[in-house]
Amino acid sequence: AVAITYVMTAAALAGIVFLLGREDWWRGYTAANVAGALGAGLSLVPLWKGLGKGMSAMVPAVMAATIVRTVAALGGCVLGITAAHDPAVPTLALVVPYYVALLWIESATLVSISRAVTQRKQQEKRL
Repeated sequence: AVAITYVMTAAALAGIVFLLGREDWWRGYTAANVAGALGAGLSLVPLWKGLGKGMSAMVPAVMAATIVRTVAALGGCVLGITAAHDPAVPTLALVVPYYVALLWIESATLVSISRAVTQRKQQEKRL
């Protein structure tokens, strides 16, 4: 789900940048893409660990994943801006949709898992 969300967000942003037709926004798009991918990949680590510990660990895992994603994505953007001299406004503006999309899909997945666990517990009580 994370990969599909990431690809869909990248495609939508590419369309927007194409319509803008400005070279500096393409450089910002590339930097935001790399930073967003880094944040997305690293944020899966706390989620994976939380999932292995059960539902009680998922909420802290989602919070940890959010922090990891924020630090990695913004850190990657700042690195791109300072080291590679990527344009600041396009880079930072284009990383935000990645962050929001990934936060949305992680939250939706957590709700889905939580509902499934709750339903299973209710079914077990009936038996």
